Amino acid sequence: ALKIIEAEAGSIMLVEGDRLAFKIAKGGKSANLQGISIPKSAGIAGWVAENGSNVRIEDARNNSRFDPEIDTMTGYETKSLLCVPLKVKAGTIGVLELINKQNGAFTQEDEELLSYFADQAAISIARTQFLEDQRNYEIHLTDILVDTMDTHIHEKVGHSKRVAKYSLMMADELNMPEDKKRTLYRACLLHDIGFLKIKLKDVTSKEQYKAHSQLGYNMLKLINFYADIAPIVLHHHERYEGNGYPNELMGDAIPVESRIIAIAEAFDAMTSRDSYKYVGQMLDKAELSPSAGFHHAIEELKRNAGTQFDPKMVDIFTNNIDESMLAEV
Repeated sequence: ALKIIEAEAGSIMLVEGDRLAFKIAKGGKSANLQGISIPKSAGIAGWVAENGSNVRIEDARNNSRFDPEIDTMTGYETKSLLCVPLKVKAGTIGVLELINKQNGAFTQEDEELLSYFADQAAISIARTQFLEDQRNYEIHLTDILVDTMDTHIHEKVGHSKRVAKYSLMMADELNMPEDKKRTLYRACLLHDIGFLKIKLKDVTSKEQYKAHSQLGYNMLKLINFYADIAPIVLHHHERYEGNGYPNELMGDAIPVESRIIAIAEAFDAMTSRDSYKYVGQMLDKAELSPSAGFHHAIEELKRNAGTQFDPKMVDIFTNNIDESMLAEV
């Protein structure tokens, strides 16, 4: 807008409660404004935000709505001004303002063009705010679910976070892209969510225990922002040689994230002081004693590489895990 309409400076201000906050400020000395806010009722920008109407002025200082405070803050003199609202269906979310046309005064054509820019900006900003709100909701919901799992199964307190730590260590060594690492992290935190549907004290068979991965998948696939991690949760108990559950996938047919979690989970089960005592067929043994010990756990992972676990992932894990990491969570 600055370039095409040939203005000296401009800004985008967004409504935050009863104030207008400068989110972007370009040109002149306006960069000093970025990050500050003014009362929503102040000045011409405030009037535009309150009324949802355009304002185009040749001599701003002689307009009754002009507030000289911003000029005082920047040491910049506002002469001409063009300000339009950023509108969405819910109302005005901010304003787009240009000041000081470089050659002459702002025209009707400038106003129409800036209104078009404002419409596009409003759509983009509203979409971004929605995604941020959704992400914030997801973070808080995930925290609630992890806390609930820790409460529901005392033997698993801290388990999900430890699995996430060990898994991200492997992801770093694999140079996994950041978006993939974020997906892996979320899957780690909720890989045992299916246990919320199971009362472990009532479990009488391994089949009942094994149902947790399918139950977790069924829970997560219905929620849009968890749908991408649902398959990872479903397959985190598949075995590399194809004898795992629930689908007996083999080798690379198992999602890499699931193969990573399988190793991290087994390691935590063997080394955590409060490790759950019944783990189905997590390793070759039906049951493992808690706190099996760091070196014993490493040897068990190596012994099961190529059968239960992806041998490449086992190498990465065992070459990078350090005993000091056990006390970090």
